[in-house]
Amino acid sequence: MKRSTSVLLLALSLASALAQPTPQALLWTVSGNELAAPGYLYGTVHSKQERAYTYSMHVMGAMDGMHSVAGELDFTEVGKSSLAIMSMMMMPNGQRLEDLYSKKQWKEVEPVLRERLGMMAGMLMRMKPFFVMAMLSESSVGTDRPEVLDAYLMEHGRQLDKRVFGLETMKEQVAAVDALPVKEQAKALLAHLRSDGTAEMNELLDAYARQDLDLLLRLMAESPSMPSGLQKSLIVDRNRVMAHRMDSVLRVDGPSMFMVGAGHLPGKEGVIEQLRARGYTVDPVDMIPDEEHPGKLANANSLFRNDTLDFEVLLPPARMKLTQDFSAQGGGRMVTWLAEQEDGSAFQVHTLDLAESDLSITSDSLVQRMVARDGRRSLQLIGQREILTQQGSMLEVDLLHAKSGMESRMWVYRWERERAYVLMAGWRTKAGQRDAQSFLDSFRVIHE
Repeated sequence: MKRSTSVLLLALSLASALAQPTPQALLWTVSGNELAAPGYLYGTVHSKQERAYTYSMHVMGAMDGMHSVAGELDFTEVGKSSLAIMSMMMMPNGQRLEDLYSKKQWKEVEPVLRERLGMMAGMLMRMKPFFVMAMLSESSVGTDRPEVLDAYLMEHGRQLDKRVFGLETMKEQVAAVDALPVKEQAKALLAHLRSDGTAEMNELLDAYARQDLDLLLRLMAESPSMPSGLQKSLIVDRNRVMAHRMDSVLRVDGPSMFMVGAGHLPGKEGVIEQLRARGYTVDPVDMIPDEEHPGKLANANSLFRNDTLDFEVLLPPARMKLTQDFSAQGGGRMVTWLAEQEDGSAFQVHTLDLAESDLSITSDSLVQRMVARDGRRSLQLIGQREILTQQGSMLEVDLLHAKSGMESRMWVYRWERERAYVLMAGWRTKAGQRDAQSFLDSFRVIHE
């Protein structure tokens, strides 16, 4: 049986068989052409599955020295244009999926869509079949993480204050899909529904975690989900465009990291060969999986660093996401990172560069001000106490979020006069509060 899966999930090329085996590598250095230091090319995957994140710590470490970070798309910009993008993904002239099938075929297609997509199925009946197939593929293997890998890595680039942008626009990607008539897309969707999508996606993600680009190509070569009519527009043409734009970025910005679908890398017309044709040296990098990475400490804490504010914090395992960064009136700056975990707990780190007028503010006054500024008036102060830790004196505060019913514990730590660190751990159930002490014990600020 032919395998079927979504091209959007792995964007895997159907390039002709390679004369030489491709090195098993997802990360490649890009050097030469008078670059001051090497840049990087990383084959990513649009998935929330844990196997997609196998090498995320190594990739984030490589990102530190880059001037720019570019993915296929800038997900921030995509979010701002969601209505326009949804319109592009719809079929024209009010056409519906059932119009593309015989009555017999539709009796086969509709029940499967409703079973796999639930309430969303009704909303997708006017969507182009290719994008329906993409959603089915992504949902077939579960969601271990809150974000797809490429979006997560690009957000990390923003945390490092890199220039973050997309090599393409969503309009360009949709145009590449539109090269295949919707009737042909409908045939691919029917073949996908008839196959075991979960088993196929597991095969692909296993190959991805092993960095086996040749196996990924072989699996895709057997898949009817990549009709031959899409190969040129969705893979070959886009490879050339992305390589051309990478070249332009390297010449202007210098060392940069590029993250594109893994299937865009190999093959005679892949991005690796396209960059080599432009005079760059592109070499594979041996990566260390996250479970063996030195950054994964013996106590399983996560090292979270922000060079702009010059601090490091050791936290319980958490995927930190920048949620706000703004300058306060009268000077000063507040930056907030948030991590939510599957057990319902949440951790926040606030760093405050205090305005000159606030240099004399006490930790107690700082807490009172935060509660008073709660725009929803839902924060209730339960109690507070001063405690001694290896960091010195800290103010420990218990809060109740009245609207959500979530309880939290906050610690305020002052370093010198101009900076304060506010850490908060919250739980939706009281049972989670047993983690409060371990959270505090693992907290450490390292000043260079």
